[in-house]
Amino acid sequence: MYLSQLTLHGFKSFAEPTTLDFAPGITAIVGPNGCGKSNIVDAVRWAIGEQRPTALRSETMDDVIFNGTSERKPLGMAEVELTVENNRGVLPTEYSEVALGRRLFQDGTSEYLLNQTECRLKDIRDLFMDTGMGADAYSVIERGMIDDILSDNTEERRRLFEEAAGITRYKRRRRQALRKLDNTQQDLDRVRDLTGEVKKKVRRLKRQAERAEQHRELSTELHRKERALAEAEYVRLAERRDVLASEVEALEERAEALGAEQSEAEERLETLRETLAERESGLGDEREALDAARDRVRRLEGEQRLASERLEQARRDRKRLRREAERDADRRDDLQQKQERLENELEAAVPERDEAEADLEAAKEERQSARAAAEDKREAVRELRQEEEELSERRAEERSRRDRRTSRVETLEDEQRRAYERLDRLDERADQLDERVAEAESSQEKAAAEVEDARKALRSAEADHTEREAALDDATEALEDLRRRREAARAEVDLLESLVSSYDEHSGAVQFLAEEGLTGEQAAEDFRTVADVLAAGKEHRAALAAALGEWAACPVAATRAEARRAVARLREHGKGQATVVVLDRLQNGTPSNGPAADAPSGAQPLRPVVRPLAKTYAPLADALLSGVFLADSLDEAERLSDEHGPPARFVTPGGEWAGGPGLLHGGSES
Repeated sequence: MYLSQLTLHGFKSFAEPTTLDFAPGITAIVGPNGCGKSNIVDAVRWAIGEQRPTALRSETMDDVIFNGTSERKPLGMAEVELTVENNRGVLPTEYSEVALGRRLFQDGTSEYLLNQTECRLKDIRDLFMDTGMGADAYSVIERGMIDDILSDNTEERRRLFEEAAGITRYKRRRRQALRKLDNTQQDLDRVRDLTGEVKKKVRRLKRQAERAEQHRELSTELHRKERALAEAEYVRLAERRDVLASEVEALEERAEALGAEQSEAEERLETLRETLAERESGLGDEREALDAARDRVRRLEGEQRLASERLEQARRDRKRLRREAERDADRRDDLQQKQERLENELEAAVPERDEAEADLEAAKEERQSARAAAEDKREAVRELRQEEEELSERRAEERSRRDRRTSRVETLEDEQRRAYERLDRLDERADQLDERVAEAESSQEKAAAEVEDARKALRSAEADHTEREAALDDATEALEDLRRRREAARAEVDLLESLVSSYDEHSGAVQFLAEEGLTGEQAAEDFRTVADVLAAGKEHRAALAAALGEWAACPVAATRAEARRAVARLREHGKGQATVVVLDRLQNGTPSNGPAADAPSGAQPLRPVVRPLAKTYAPLADALLSGVFLADSLDEAERLSDEHGPPARFVTPGGEWAGGPGLLHGGSES
């Protein structure tokens, strides 16, 4: 085995893709300082899985990516591919040439390639285990490692010597085995804890079951008494209903009689209303005539007020004329006195006499004109008085006519008042009849309400009875559910106990799948074998193990694709062979020894006492346990096997069995 080719791209100083070919023998790389000789060694160490940046002369792993120069841009990925010639079969693989590749991106993600196929770092380390070629092996010795070998540090020398001696693989397996033992011990501790918890739950469920049983008995007694009470209440309500029905009939008859009376009263009321309407129509004509008369009276009163105002004005004028006549008389006296004085003075002053005469003549003329005006005023007063007398006569006639009309209106109003009083009496009679009808309807409604209340009470009693029956059914279902959960807890304990004790007996292939997962992507906790998914009680556990035989260690896959991937992984890692049971193919073809047969006399089928982990595993139990029966002893199993022959098999509670062409399995249980 030797290194035949090294391809670098973007690793440290190798920006361009670079390929180095190595021939068998010794190859020396010579060059000045800084040309990249050490980078080639670092690339070899990095490709075979080196994880320490310091071992690659870097601070971080991202430093191995080409960081660029003044003339070139930095790259986003570093890739190294190492080709090893496996001409002597040192590497545990069927290929004569093995190509290892590693890529690192700027975002920190990395990929490992084995013959251009993605793989894990663990796969590469397992491939070069004990070959001397590894990240920590002696195949790559750089400056400073000689000092470590020759130093007094025995641990460093021991690591190199163990790698050269080829025992690193076994030490690693030893560490893995110890780690598995620790995990198994932890599982055992967890199982003990679960067992304690389950026991506590079982005791609690037992107490709850006792309480539920007591509740069921009390509920039964309560149901019986409530039913008796409901029957008595039903009888009482039925009697009450009959009484109320008779009362309702009587009230209905009374309501019919009141209805007839009300109809008669309504007819009489309608007749009175028609009469009232006729009288109101006649009264309307009289009211129109009265309104017309009132309008004339108001118009005459307006004219009377106007005449009165004119008369008052004439009286004021007469008084004014009287005052003027008095003033004229006074003035006349003054003039006479003045005349006398003037006559006395006439002699003394002739000119003044002439002047006084002229004044006298003027005063006479003025007196005459005043007398003519007073006469005109007197004529106007006489005319006004005549008009006043005519208005007084007309007003007296109107007053007489008004009094006659008022008397007629009062008569009509008295007739209207009597009609209204009669109408009020009829309304009071109708109100009394309405009250009697309302009382009858109220009595009828009360009776109907009492009947409805009785019906509601009966329906409530029936509903309460139904609810109590439903509560009893729910309590019974809860008790059954608690029992099922208790059985499931017991099955879980049995399953965990069988899981802890089963893996050490399986083949290397099954252990590999159990540790790594069935498909690689599936978690190891999800791995199941036939023994993991089928369980039985303690008295039938040995019989189940004997019936399953080699099928107990077979892994269980949900689909054929998962089974094929598991087989491919076993082939790829060289872990041997294993039989995988495919659940979705059990309906098409089962791995059982034959179909189920009727239980012969002296035996019973084993399948009913076996509990699958889930419903999806029930077809698996049906297939593997078809034709398997439980016998009391090995002698009985042998006798039944001779009578019935294949494909039937007969197992005992101790794990012994007989079946097939002359097959007998037995011995001690441990």
